[in-house]
Amino acid sequence: MHTLLKRWLHKCHWLTSLDPRPRVCKEASRCTESTVIPTSYVCEELASEFAKYWSQIQEDHGEGLEEIQLNALSRWQAFHFKLGKSTEEHPLPLDFFVEIFDDHFFLGSLRPYIKAKMADETPANADWIGLTSHERLRLFGRAPALQIEIKKLPLQLWTRKLVQDFLAVLLHEMTHAFLMIYSIPTSCLGNWRYRTLVETEGLTGHGPCWVMVAAAVAAEADRSLGGLWGSWDLVIARARSLERDALRDGDDRKGLHMHDQESEWV
Repeated sequence: MHTLLKRWLHKCHWLTSLDPRPRVCKEASRCTESTVIPTSYVCEELASEFAKYWSQIQEDHGEGLEEIQLNALSRWQAFHFKLGKSTEEHPLPLDFFVEIFDDHFFLGSLRPYIKAKMADETPANADWIGLTSHERLRLFGRAPALQIEIKKLPLQLWTRKLVQDFLAVLLHEMTHAFLMIYSIPTSCLGNWRYRTLVETEGLTGHGPCWVMVAAAVAAEADRSLGGLWGSWDLVIARARSLERDALRDGDDRKGLHMHDQESEWV
């Protein structure tokens, strides 16, 4: 995996054209292959180059895809969705789709750092259907570890729309994971931190950088995942609505007017 990841990072212009901020382990004896610390990039530049890469792939009708991406699409096309079956008796294989989406959209660069699991519905998660969080931050010379949780569906029968909605939530969360792993966390404090978050990651994680990455992934999903599905919007509109609400609340508390600038990048 790490050999493939290094080849991808070296080859793809949306990473090699950036100015990297490497994170290195000061105690080499403690560094192992399983804890390789990923290089970090400026969030705006990372998102922009990612979007440019996929825009070019789409203009070229898929020409230039790597073998790992083509293999992922072959596995996607070969999978038999059990439509009309119970969601409880026939759950979708989450890890299988994590691998496909990681290989195709992110060239296997997420799996060294993420785990995915289904979550039972509880009062604590009533407000979300998917969540990406840090199990371990990028601290003390250690690689980040992220967990993606997707809420279990209530008992019902699988339909094509239900399958797509479920998988769109997974893709949504994987775009969060991508930025959390490879972009530089803001080190600003106070109002500067607030402004930086608004202009990059977003107060809820759905700022302009995430929108750029998610829109690129959604457009490629529309192109490559087959004509039997509807539009893959990754719940972008709802996410932006949540971000706007958080922005207005934050502005009210801080006496700022960042929401007035939002129209410049929406």
